[in-house]
Amino acid sequence: VRETLPLAGTPYIEMVAVMAKYNPFAEKAGMTKIAESRPDPRLIRVAEALAAQGFNLHLLGSRRYLRTRLESLTPEELERVRRALSTGITHPKLMKKLTRKKIIFGYRKEGFDRLKETDVDELVDLIFILGILLQTKVYLLWTL
Repeated sequence: VRETLPLAGTPYIEMVAVMAKYNPFAEKAGMTKIAESRPDPRLIRVAEALAAQGFNLHLLGSRRYLRTRLESLTPEELERVRRALSTGITHPKLMKKLTRKKIIFGYRKEGFDRLKETDVDELVDLIFILGILLQTKVYLLWTL
């Protein structure tokens, strides 16, 4: 990375990386850590509720795991998953996926109504997005 940055032909290079939280490869290459974004506390509560229902939070990025896990649940347990998701469903990315609208403002009630009707495929998509939103992201900058 250190040798490649000067070859980019621009005076600034920005990078957002999840891995940079665990491995300072970019900082070792001369990039400066500017900020670290933490997950929304509402989403953390959703994750805790899913973990209490037996979901492995490290596997939320695996659609196969999510599908297998959700298909093994009873209708009552699926309802508990929907209730857990309802506490974080107002997050714009989740609401956008649920309502299938580009502009989500003013559609909160529709989002909650749609959540009650979600099937396993839609729950897989929502929980997968939740897994991405739960990642701590690091913003780095390199200057010539």
